[in-house]
Amino acid sequence: MNNINKPVLLIGGSGVVGKWVTRHLRSLLPDLPIVIGGRNLNKAEEIANEIGNASAVTIDLTREDLGLTHEQFSSIGVFFRDKTFNIQKFAQNKHIPFVAITGSIPVMGEDMATYVYGPQASPVVFASHWMAGISIILAIEDAKKFKTIDNISMVANYDMADEGGVTMEEMEDLFPSSLAPMVVKDGIWKWELAQEAAEGVEQELPATSVVDILSLGLATEAKAARFVLTYDDSPGTKAGNSASHTVTTELRGEKADGTSTTIRREIEAPQGQAYLVGLGAAIVMEQLLVQKLKPGVYFPEKFITAEIIETRLKEYGVEFK
Repeated sequence: MNNINKPVLLIGGSGVVGKWVTRHLRSLLPDLPIVIGGRNLNKAEEIANEIGNASAVTIDLTREDLGLTHEQFSSIGVFFRDKTFNIQKFAQNKHIPFVAITGSIPVMGEDMATYVYGPQASPVVFASHWMAGISIILAIEDAKKFKTIDNISMVANYDMADEGGVTMEEMEDLFPSSLAPMVVKDGIWKWELAQEAAEGVEQELPATSVVDILSLGLATEAKAARFVLTYDDSPGTKAGNSASHTVTTELRGEKADGTSTTIRREIEAPQGQAYLVGLGAAIVMEQLLVQKLKPGVYFPEKFITAEIIETRLKEYGVEFK
């Protein structure tokens, strides 16, 4: 294993999503020392005491050293949008592997520009995909069953009763309503105007510029691809239980024998969105620690297999079919 004895620093590890990352990572790597960083030391200490073999530190985003002294970390994960980019700069300056999960196509230029000013310093993973990469990794695996792909649609349903960890204001920052969303159309990336909505069951709904669209365009060479975010009661809420989170992916195309086919996959987390995003991020952190990635920039699908994802989903009670 790679640097498994050094502590991992989880910044935002006591937030709505971050606490699930912390819990899942402790479950995946029981002996891993964990340091939870945040502005509220009391909250960080609470989750540190809960998981054990962990400590808490205060993070000062106004400082390039984050207010940390004499600390050595195996990796750093951040679970909110750090607009100062001091966390990523700190990681690259210290040659520490780095993971960020909060981003989108409209703001990704900021992440990449920060990377460019410290390239080849350490592995940098941008896991801003939906569920921190879970859905895109499985979609790319399903795409291998096709010779050509005509269309890929990904639809995520967010239940407003779910504690997802991202406010509507933060969503507007990531996906500005003033910008047209990005889709794949005629085999190329395109900013989709309202009157140009792609065909399909989701054609009346606006697309969302999640990073998954970049991965789908590159990995599958699909002729068309869209990601849609809906807001409706989840199966959990409808059944009188807590809100669940569902992502449905549908691929249409041609198999090697020339016949047309459709593959539909549904992922449902009865525990809600934050639980599922936290699991995806924890898997990314786990694999970053146990694999010897070379310095460079990565998406999760470049080093995590569908087999790993399916195994972890089963272990953590997430349903998929």
